[in-house]
Amino acid sequence: NKMELVDFFEDLKNADIDYQKVKNVEMKYDATLSKIGKGIISIAEESLFIGDYRVISYSEIMNAEEDLYVCFSEAGLIPFVDCMDNDFIVYDFRNKVWTMFNIVEKCKFGISGELEQIMK
Repeated sequence: NKMELVDFFEDLKNADIDYQKVKNVEMKYDATLSKIGKGIISIAEESLFIGDYRVISYSEIMNAEEDLYVCFSEAGLIPFVDCMDNDFIVYDFRNKVWTMFNIVEKCKFGISGELEQIMK
């Protein structure tokens, strides 16, 4: 089920927001999500494969801290995209930007900005 990046962002723009799921994630991480984050949670019933990226599913987002052994909420982050090699694209909800995060080194790296910039 591979998707093109342009189609993915089009789907996000047109997503019907699932407010219950959004509320669950926001409560779990004690965060406020961006519009794009709300869209991803609403459309990612299962993993979405886009090029070399895997957008993780709603249940994976909800269980990420336990499954990946990372205190994302303490770090002010929510994981959304698995880039392989222990790298994830995360939403940094304290700074309201998207960035890269390595779950082994437990550090942010690379550029910060809009999700589209990072996934190019």
